[in-house]
Amino acid sequence: MLITKGADVKAESRVGTPLHAASAGGQKDNVEVLLENHADPNVVSPEHRTPLMLAISALSVDCVKLLLEVSFSLSLSLSQSEFSIF
Repeated sequence: MLITKGADVKAESRVGTPLHAASAGGQKDNVEVLLENHADPNVVSPEHRTPLMLAISALSVDCVKLLLEVSFSLSLSLSQSEFSIF
């Protein structure tokens, strides 16, 4: 993949990021690689869609599961760190 050559997993085009494209296409393996390389699972495209919304539209249960796991993990981390501050 181009990631090994330094491609930016967060690069944005007029339709979104590589994670948007992989999610919309139901490309579980690509979604997984992008997430492992710190693609933002909560990024909103210029069309106001998240990768999760696109995976749901594509009926890709595998991509939906991956995105939910990562999003939940990030939310949990944020909640715990916010909680520990107070």
